Amino acid sequence: MVTVLENTVLLINEVRYIEFSKIILSKSSITKINIVRRVKNLLCLIFIFKKYHIFYFVNSVAAIFVF
Repeated sequence: MVTVLENTVLLINEVRYIEFSKIILSKSSITKINIVRRVKNLLCLIFIFKKYHIFYFVNSVAAIFVF
């Protein structure tokens, strides 16, 4: 039960992060700084996907909407 609760919290945090990334990406124009931010966001998302691979499918579906 504890692991289910922990995983739910992790999933909620990931969804929040993806929403935050979506806001950053939608408002950014293509400049050098914003490209760096996009790459950082992408790397963070990849890291999250690898760390919590239980939700890999959910994350990859959400990532399609982000990018």
